[in-house]
Amino acid sequence: DLLDTRALRLRLGDALSNAGRGAEAAQAYLEAARGAGPAEALELNRRAAEQFLRGGYVDEGLSVLRIVLDAVGMKLPRTPLTALLTLLLLRLRIRLRGLGFEERSESRIPAADLIRIDTCWAVASGLGFVDTVRGGVFQRRGLLLALEAGEPFRVARALAVEAAYSSISGGKSRPRTDALNQKAMEMAERLKHPRALGLATVTAGIAAFFEGRWSDCRNLLERAETLLKEQAAGVAFELDNVVYCTLFSLFQMGEVKELCDRVPRYLEDARERGDRYMTTNLRVRVSYLAHLAGDDAAGAREELARAMEEWSNPRGFQNQHWWNLLGQAQIDLYARRGEAAWELVMQSWPALTRSFALRIQLIAILAHALRGRAALAAAADGREVEPLIRIAEGDAGWIESERMPWAGPLASLLRAGIATFRGDAQEILGKLEEAEMGYEAADMRLLASVCRFRRGQLLGGQKGGALIVAGTTFIAGQGIRSHERMADMLAPGRWPG
Repeated sequence: DLLDTRALRLRLGDALSNAGRGAEAAQAYLEAARGAGPAEALELNRRAAEQFLRGGYVDEGLSVLRIVLDAVGMKLPRTPLTALLTLLLLRLRIRLRGLGFEERSESRIPAADLIRIDTCWAVASGLGFVDTVRGGVFQRRGLLLALEAGEPFRVARALAVEAAYSSISGGKSRPRTDALNQKAMEMAERLKHPRALGLATVTAGIAAFFEGRWSDCRNLLERAETLLKEQAAGVAFELDNVVYCTLFSLFQMGEVKELCDRVPRYLEDARERGDRYMTTNLRVRVSYLAHLAGDDAAGAREELARAMEEWSNPRGFQNQHWWNLLGQAQIDLYARRGEAAWELVMQSWPALTRSFALRIQLIAILAHALRGRAALAAAADGREVEPLIRIAEGDAGWIESERMPWAGPLASLLRAGIATFRGDAQEILGKLEEAEMGYEAADMRLLASVCRFRRGQLLGGQKGGALIVAGTTFIAGQGIRSHERMADMLAPGRWPG
């Protein structure tokens, strides 16, 4: 009877996992582990930890995970600095070793080795978009272990996820990222393994996301979504990542109407499944933007407040805290509360720095652009101008030093805002035109339209009126009710009107 009960609970856990109900699946696995032999109990606890982490129940997941890690002789790094140093050492080991391996079937590999690899996978995937540095430690441990073991699916899986982790450095690591993506895709196609193929496509899309290739990101992730839904089971977590990376790319591309149309149904599905990971990421990354498009700043703030109330909140500053910071500050900018945005950014900057989230190029560029925008908005509100302008100039220079096609226009737009305090009309117009062309080239049409609107404000007359119409027509066509406030959020400064 006990055996039958445990078998039923295991099957229930698998069914709940396939349905994307991570917390419920984890509980079923924990119940199935009671009374099981040591090896089976260890694997069931590993599955439970993975499902908790994938469902956004980070405290619960880490609690179970520590039991598993103790059993397999591993530990979570205690501090962000320890994690970073370990990560750098593991990266060196991989470079010295190379990516070669001798292929072996799963039956030829000791079970203890397989569970160590799968434990690393659980941590790397579950923490990747939460605590990227600690997740990266286990990704690289898992890659080394998978290469030593030689089991082809686990190698293909590790290579695909390594490509995603590689891409967090953005343009600096793109050659390595592309090579890893290609190797993972070739292995998946050779194995004809649906999940490996879907995962390789997902991570290629995530790499495009981190590199600011918004259109490529959308296209790759739409293809990945089709592959995963048609050919693989137990991929709700991968589909979560597909959705919110796609939606953020839509905003960057200016496809706000489509974003607003899609967010409610994704949120409802995630809530119904009890998927805290998905609901939090949707709310802190994109859902509040849909409220701002509807000129509902109060609703946007409520969305962020609900997200962080529900999010598991261990000590530290996780990626979700960064996205919440970005959202709260952008709401302040939208509401023309420049000083409040500035104070929030400056209060949070030390924690952001200590978290090492700024090692992620995408976050670092967005963070420097946010600080520069907040400085300009605070200066426009009447704070002492010169110190704030110097900070905005420093942020623009830092962004330019990254030499990313999607980021250069952010710096140009900051410099246009800075020039509004200098009274140099030619400098303002030149930087606005530079930003507009850069945004068009990067498929960022909302920001390009904001630049047209700002140019129209400055020029006035018939030519200025035509630019205002061109800019605001696109913005209104995306369902954005207040082009003035959206411009204040994205392009603050001392503008006329």
